[in-house]
Amino acid sequence: MTYQTQRVAYPYFVVALLLFALQLVMGLYIAFNYFYTVPQAVVDVFPFATARAMHTNLLVLWLLLGFMGATYYAIPEETESELAWPRLAVFQLVLLSGTGVVALVWRDHAATPSGWVAWLVLARNLVWIDIVVSWLRVPIVRPEPTVAVPLQRRATDAAAEGIDAVLPFEAE
Repeated sequence: MTYQTQRVAYPYFVVALLLFALQLVMGLYIAFNYFYTVPQAVVDVFPFATARAMHTNLLVLWLLLGFMGATYYAIPEETESELAWPRLAVFQLVLLSGTGVVALVWRDHAATPSGWVAWLVLARNLVWIDIVVSWLRVPIVRPEPTVAVPLQRRATDAAAEGIDAVLPFEAE
């Protein structure tokens, strides 16, 4: 890694990989449930429609986190500078992952206590506002040049000295 803040992308990739594995397990459960008869006790606890919805939501979440991690990895390379707020990127990951876990655990708003619904909606909206704001204003810090290059001179500066002043080799 060229820049230290590129390490922010690593947790994004780890969480995305874990969510991909969970999505794969859900897909295998759905396939098994579709082709074979599952005992009714299992279906009552974890119905086919719920597993299918969770499978699709996991797809969206791991793809989003993977792309966000790739973005946080690529931004320092493209701008040739460090991220200004790497802690904000980690907070964004925690908030988005937490919201995703809460959405997976509490699948029905009817089963959720009424006070929690407002907090879940607020957390979800804050995550999306954070994503939009962070993508509209890319947090970068422009580093000061560390190496001065004394050989670069403008042609107008060397005009009084003649053409030999701008040539990179000795005239014979």
